Amino acid sequence: PELSTYFQLIFEALRYLDASLIQDRQETKQAYADMLGAMLSPAEKHLIFYHGLLGDNRDKFGTLLSRYRLFEGSDMRGLPEIPEVRQHWYS
Repeated sequence: PELSTYFQLIFEALRYLDASLIQDRQETKQAYADMLGAMLSPAEKHLIFYHGLLGDNRDKFGTLLSRYRLFEGSDMRGLPEIPEVRQHWYS
């Protein structure tokens, strides 16, 4: 199946959040990002993780994934060990 539309939707949601003029502090934006992350299954997060690393839009997408800590508190044990990558995005 074609997943590029799915990844684009997640990217656009984070990009919209990042560019929004929410008057409250960064914590409010993080709360919205946390809601997005809560809707994703571990398998979806694994796919998004790899797409953020290897996809065509990896620089921008990876930055947003890191900024909004989409993987924080997630069980990412199913990922193969790539120490420098896991250290960067998942601690």
